[in-house]
Amino acid sequence: MATIEMDGLVKRYGNDTVVDGVDLSVDDGELLVLLGPSGCGKTTTLRMVAGLEQITDGELRFDGVVVNHEPPDRRSVGMVFQNYALYPHMTVRGNLSFGLQSRRPRGSRRSARAEERDLVQEIARLLELEHVLDHRPKELSGGQRQRVALGRALVRRPQVFLLDEPLSNLDANLRERMRMELSRLHEQLPITTIYVTHDQSEALTLADRIVVMHEGRVRQVASPREIYDAPAEAFIAEFIGSPGMNLWTLPWIEKDRDDITLGDEIRLPRRPDPAIHRDGQPITLGIRPEHLEIAGEPDHTSIGLSCRVELVEDLGSHVLVHGTLGSHDGQRVVAKLDAASVVDRGARLRLRAAPERVHAFDALSGSRLGTFAGSARVAVTA
Repeated sequence: MATIEMDGLVKRYGNDTVVDGVDLSVDDGELLVLLGPSGCGKTTTLRMVAGLEQITDGELRFDGVVVNHEPPDRRSVGMVFQNYALYPHMTVRGNLSFGLQSRRPRGSRRSARAEERDLVQEIARLLELEHVLDHRPKELSGGQRQRVALGRALVRRPQVFLLDEPLSNLDANLRERMRMELSRLHEQLPITTIYVTHDQSEALTLADRIVVMHEGRVRQVASPREIYDAPAEAFIAEFIGSPGMNLWTLPWIEKDRDDITLGDEIRLPRRPDPAIHRDGQPITLGIRPEHLEIAGEPDHTSIGLSCRVELVEDLGSHVLVHGTLGSHDGQRVVAKLDAASVVDRGARLRLRAAPERVHAFDALSGSRLGTFAGSARVAVTA
């Protein structure tokens, strides 16, 4: 295993900068997930670590040793690609052992070959492939092909394991099972791992830490729970979650006022939290859909809003209610309610959320300001 340090990594193609000064460290045995939308630079970062892309600027170190100019085969890296890249004419056994054969010195002893066979058998047992060792890739299921690709990388005993969206070609049910298998595998073989995905479920399930990237830059590095509960930017709040966080941009009040009216009536306290207060500046409020619930009469301990219901999705385990906030510029709201909730399309629905569940972001920079816990109270009615 190894530690990885990225110090100001930059990748340019001509005048286009696709990775712009990435600073990251990966601990020995850690599973770090690079998460972000398509084109954010996560795969390019992974390929620079693998040696498949030249580094334009910055420094990459494995265990403190600079490897910027080391070729891939000298980095002790195992990589799994999105398309698996299996050899169709070889059996599973042949695919697993190919990397070992290509590295075997000529005239190697019979005992060395026996060790390779034992290693292939061990990896096949670990990945539950023993019964298909003599099958070719076309005879395997999608999940089995994925495990062969993993095994081919693992059999080389790499210090660093790199995975580039390895589950994206699988259907939803198989993807969920493979997430569990990857988690189990990492517990048994705690190899330093960087995992690239745009699927937040994979990131939240697998990661020790998540790195959220956007437009070539690192936006937040934190545990899955912290990323979800305390997103550093409005972009992250909206990107993480299914559905993402509701966000509404509102003008803030002056210090000597306790209410304003903008289409919907919005009431705020005379003394808002100094960390959240932006005198004369706009603010973005955020509430996750699952933190909204149907409210009865208005109260002074929760944050409430009223919306007109436009669509109701009954998804079995829960109901998604889509609505608009009246005349407030048509801003939309999504609430994730209990499956037993009865909501009619076209109805006026009053919702509420606890103050600690309501986030505030600077409307101009998008940076996090805090929550409304213990300070601000907001009421929105239509």
